Amino acid sequence: MRETALVRGGAATSLRGKVVAITRPRGHAQESAELISRRGGIPYLAPTLEIKPARSLEPIKKLVELMVSGSVDYLIFMSRNAVLGFFEALSRLGRRDETVRALSRTKMVAIGASTRKELEDHGVEVSLTPRDYSSEGLVRLLRRSGLRRKNAVILRAENPSGYLRRELEESFVQVLEVPVYESAMPSDKSGVLRLIDDLLNGEIDVITFTSPATARNLFMVAEEHNLSSKLGACLREKVVVVAIGPVTKKTLEEFGVKVHVVPSEYTVEAMVAALEDYMKK
Repeated sequence: MRETALVRGGAATSLRGKVVAITRPRGHAQESAELISRRGGIPYLAPTLEIKPARSLEPIKKLVELMVSGSVDYLIFMSRNAVLGFFEALSRLGRRDETVRALSRTKMVAIGASTRKELEDHGVEVSLTPRDYSSEGLVRLLRRSGLRRKNAVILRAENPSGYLRRELEESFVQVLEVPVYESAMPSDKSGVLRLIDDLLNGEIDVITFTSPATARNLFMVAEEHNLSSKLGACLREKVVVVAIGPVTKKTLEEFGVKVHVVPSEYTVEAMVAALEDYMKK
C-alpha cells in the first residue's frame, strides 16, 4: 500500500516522484516515510519483517533475578526493539519498578542513537554507545572499557548470529544472551507478494533494507513462488537498492543483488540522506 504526502514549499525534492519501498516492520516505518516524503518521494510501505514478543518469559525472569541481586555489570541493548521488548516483558511480569531501580547499578550500553534515545525515553541513563553503530564497533568500545571478569548480558532478538557473544567471551567476559523479542516473517505475506509484483512491474524506483532479515524474508517469499531469480535480476538492473549498513549489504549481495547506497552512519536518517546524495548525482 502506497503512502503519499504533500511536499511543503522549500523542502528538498531530490526524490520527487520516486516511489521508495520501505521494508521495515509495521509501526517502525513512519520515520522513514516522513524523511522520504520531505524530499518529495512517495513512501511505499511493505513490511517484510514482523516484530513479536519473546515466546518465553523465563529467560527474562532469570535476568531480573540476576539484576536485582547485583550480578549484572553491563546490560547491552542491540536495538530499539530490544528496549521495547524488555520493558514490555517487565510489565507482563509485574517486575518493572524493582528492575528499573536495579538498572541504576548497571552500566547500560546502547548499540546506536535510536536505541540510546529509547532507553532515555524510558528514564534510563546510558553509559556507553559506540561511534560505529555495529557489533564490531560495540566490541571495540567494550574492549577499551576494561571488561575482564565482568558479567555482561546482551538483550536482542531470538536466534542471534553469535558473533558478539564470541568476541566478548574472548575478552574474558561472562556473557549471557537473552531474547526479548522475535523477528519473524509477516503473518500475512500478501503485502510482501504485492511488493514483489510491483517491483517486477517497474512500479518501484528505490527499495530500502534496514536489517538482514528484511532482505532474507523478501527472497524467501519470492522463492516460495518461484520468483527469486526474477526478483534478483530486477533489483540488479531496475531498482536503486539501499542498505542501512554493511551486514545488510552483505546479505543482499549473497542473493546476487548490487547495493547502490550504504550510509557511513548506520541510522535511518543517514540512510535517507545518503540516498538523497546518490539521487542528486
